[in-house]
Order: sequence, then C-alpha cells, then structure tokens
Amino acid sequence: MSHWVYAPRVARRDGEVLLDLTDSHWDLIHSSETDGRVQLRLRRYPGDGDEVVVSVDAATGEIRLRDERVHASKLEAALDAHTGTSVPTPR
Repeated sequence: MSHWVYAPRVARRDGEVLLDLTDSHWDLIHSSETDGRVQLRLRRYPGDGDEVVVSVDAATGEIRLRDERVHASKLEAALDAHTGTSVPTPR
C-alpha cells in the first residue's frame, strides 16, 4: 500500500522560496490564492487531526498561522504546537 503526501512549497515567480515543508510531515489538503495571498489547508501525516490554515503573502513574504505571524524557519514547530503533535527525531 502506498500513500501520497503533498508537502507544500510556496515560491515567488522569481524563484524565491517563501515556505518549504517538503521535508516535513505536513500534507497539503487544499490551496487557494486570493489577492496575492496563498492559503494552505494542512494536516499532519499520518493522522486524522484537525486541519490548520496557513497563509502566505506573496508580496511581503509574511506567513500567518491562523492569526499569528510566524517566521518561515519556525513554522513547523508552530504547526506542531498548534496541533499538539510532533514527530520524534530519529536517533
């Protein structure tokens, strides 16, 4: 049995990466774009926990998790904190 996990990566047209969760356990459920802001609905994989909405402003690079501003380097930890989940680091 195989599973597809769609780990998102958001980049500007010039190639600058604004958000990259490709090496994470976050699965993209749905994405949309309105007025230059990309909204991502994510869920931790594996699991059946609640969805989390992250938005990225393409012009400013601002990332928001729900209503809180989050730096890209801290996004995965913030997602874990909001959902109460984490994946143990392999030894």
